Amino acid sequence: MADVIMAPTAQRLWEKFTRGASEEDAQRIEEKLPFMKKGPIKKIWGEVGLLWKLIKDPKAAWGARAAAIGSLIYLISPADAVPDIIPGGLLDDVMVLIFACKMLSDELKKYVEDTTIIKTEGHYKIVRASVLGAIAIAVIVLILKLI
Repeated sequence: MADVIMAPTAQRLWEKFTRGASEEDAQRIEEKLPFMKKGPIKKIWGEVGLLWKLIKDPKAAWGARAAAIGSLIYLISPADAVPDIIPGGLLDDVMVLIFACKMLSDELKKYVEDTTIIKTEGHYKIVRASVLGAIAIAVIVLILKLI
């Protein structure tokens, strides 16, 4: 977990969502999750499915479930570090999901149905570089709107 780096704002929001996670949040996630399979989220949809399976497992430890709930709430929530409506706006969501998958990798292995392993390493490097670009674009857009 120590080798995973997230943008400070994304990390603070993820921690906020995780601390406030509740069983009722699963219903909200279930309603909105299908609409999030777009853009860069499509590439890690398998991992999103594993997080969802962890949430739905009543035998899973509450701490792991809360972390999964927090990451999926971050995905469906409009309160992001980088707004989803701008180009590249889902990259912070991908970063949070990868962070959660890396942190929960031992628990998530129980839900992998075939011989594939959780592939967050390759995505992580791409997202880390892309998130910096998305943040730069967001700043430029804000500056242009202010001018």
